[in-house]
Amino acid sequence: MALIYIDRLVKIQGIVVNRFTIHRLLATATVVSAKFLDDQYYSNKWYADVCGLKLKQLNSLERCFMSLLRWKVAVSPEEFGAYQSQVLRAVQTVQEK
Repeated sequence: MALIYIDRLVKIQGIVVNRFTIHRLLATATVVSAKFLDDQYYSNKWYADVCGLKLKQLNSLERCFMSLLRWKVAVSPEEFGAYQSQVLRAVQTVQEK
């Protein structure tokens, strides 16, 4: 799900993913994914510690991330399947090298 969210930001908002942005994007996308998918999840303090961020920073990133996604975090089974297929093909390509 995190990959899908990041890809949406790239497509919708023109967010640039590079070595300066990937850490915060991946951390925030993972937190949002966990909260959307799981009935029980860890606190933002825990996620902040694990991700090497300050709690205030993670909270701010999460608010901004959700706003940029326009609060649209649902993923259809078809969309999930399409991304899953792409990831599996990429893994297979790397393993063949």
